[in-house]
Amino acid sequence: MIEVKLSDKATVRVDVCRICHFVWFDAHEVDTLVPRPVPSAPPEMPQKAREAVAMLKLQQMAEEAHRPDFYSEPPDEWWQQIAHFCGMRL
Repeated sequence: MIEVKLSDKATVRVDVCRICHFVWFDAHEVDTLVPRPVPSAPPEMPQKAREAVAMLKLQQMAEEAHRPDFYSEPPDEWWQQIAHFCGMRL
């Protein structure tokens, strides 16, 4: 076992196993730990910004729907048919 400081500011030194890297806390060490503060939630986007993002996503989906589907037609060459049968996409 080796003693390791939790951080530069921490006064607690915990024991760490050299083989399995398991951390051991003594009873008094756990009592001195202070939980981190919960980060505040990010501010909500304004309604206009959310609408603009939704419209961009909608335009992107419409463009993807109009693209040709290359995998809908059967392959031309015999070796491509075998590869397609095995699950490969060319």
